[in-house]
Amino acid sequence: MVRRVISALSLLLVFSLLMTGCGSSSKGNGDKTSAGNESTTTTGENKSSESEKTASENQSTEPVTVVYYTWETTEKDNPIWEDIKRDLNINVEVKSLPDTGGNDKEVALDIVQMGGGDLDFRIVTESSPATRVAKGFLYPLDELIQKYNVNMKELFGSFADFVVFDGKTYGLPCRANTVMYFYNKDIFDKEGIPYPEEGWTWDEFKALVERLTKGEGSDKQYGYAANSMNMYWAYPAIWSGATWYNEEGYSNIDDPRFVKALKEYHDMDEQGLKPSYSSMRSRNSYISVEFLSGKVAIGQCLGYVVRDMRNKSQFPFDFEVGIVPPPVMEEGASTKATTLGVQMFSINPNSKHIDEAFQAMLYYMQNGAQYVAPFNVPPVANPDEKTLDAFIENTPLSKEDAMKFFDPRNEYHPVTISGTAAAEYISIVNEEADKYLTGGQSLEDTIKNIKTRADEAIDKAKAAQ
Repeated sequence: MVRRVISALSLLLVFSLLMTGCGSSSKGNGDKTSAGNESTTTTGENKSSESEKTASENQSTEPVTVVYYTWETTEKDNPIWEDIKRDLNINVEVKSLPDTGGNDKEVALDIVQMGGGDLDFRIVTESSPATRVAKGFLYPLDELIQKYNVNMKELFGSFADFVVFDGKTYGLPCRANTVMYFYNKDIFDKEGIPYPEEGWTWDEFKALVERLTKGEGSDKQYGYAANSMNMYWAYPAIWSGATWYNEEGYSNIDDPRFVKALKEYHDMDEQGLKPSYSSMRSRNSYISVEFLSGKVAIGQCLGYVVRDMRNKSQFPFDFEVGIVPPPVMEEGASTKATTLGVQMFSINPNSKHIDEAFQAMLYYMQNGAQYVAPFNVPPVANPDEKTLDAFIENTPLSKEDAMKFFDPRNEYHPVTISGTAAAEYISIVNEEADKYLTGGQSLEDTIKNIKTRADEAIDKAKAAQ
């Protein structure tokens, strides 16, 4: 409770400081054209002819300033903004809020937006875009996509699917969260064990984890590590096709795949095969800290671990790293990497410069993937050499490993709950799973409690509609 109060006070302080210098906005006047299903455009490093025409027309006028809000402080120094000003005559002013971790950083952006601040476009995380769409926080882009002839599939590949809600497009993908299993080649070589390969099974994975766990105390080598927050335990169930809602629209937590995934995560703790859930929570640790310590053989990692590899002052590791798609939990499940979602650029419906904001966002993704690559996985269909080089620079990864993040066969399996009473459902899952993973509740009671509480929340939400 104390933590929540402090967090809330922090957000209010951020909001009050920001609002001191914020002006009010009015409804944007982006061009209204008829949206179509098919678009044909040029993507990649070639800017659309329409964008070039608009830029040419604007050169004789003073640049329009649009304000971009993010929590990534490095964005202020991104050279892409000068390119946008030069080519489009649009000045992008970057404002960053403190990265307070978790969802707080995005709530802070919500507060700025709701307060009538000078926010034209923003980053939206993969955790709750549907909720923000439902609240009217995001402007639908379909008419602008048609106006500027953007072929979303050609530019973003399968990542384009992640920004569509109820048939409308509400953002342009800008960061991807794709799960891979990273492995410490030095540990495998020392033990004389072959590296894991695509298509490996959950049983093969478990056997490796058991074989590679050894030692005690501070010298202990763990076979496996994963994050302790945001329902990471559920990933294998999702990869196997489990969904959070059943056909009737109620909780599907009693699906045997969820039950098995939660039990497996818990049992690996009990067997000492991974840094424990309780330990990682108490230390506020995460996968980069654990895997890059050199004491973990296999890590369930997201793309940001590649970024952290470059931060040798914080992560002074010295070993070779390989990448393989996640193991399959059951026959017929995906054998490819899993993209959990994307962060996206989205426009404030109350922006005065909707059209210009869209042009800036589009230019960024058509020409700036190499600037995203040092920090996360750029959600583009065909990364060029500059992007791949930027992605693996100062890391032990090969281009072959890097391309695994961009494999067109990779699948979309959103772990975040998105549906009726989603926010309550998420809280219930986290609360009850926490009790089980810290030893305070049985598996049976955990599943029962989640099912009962979630269904009650769903019924209440349906009744209020």
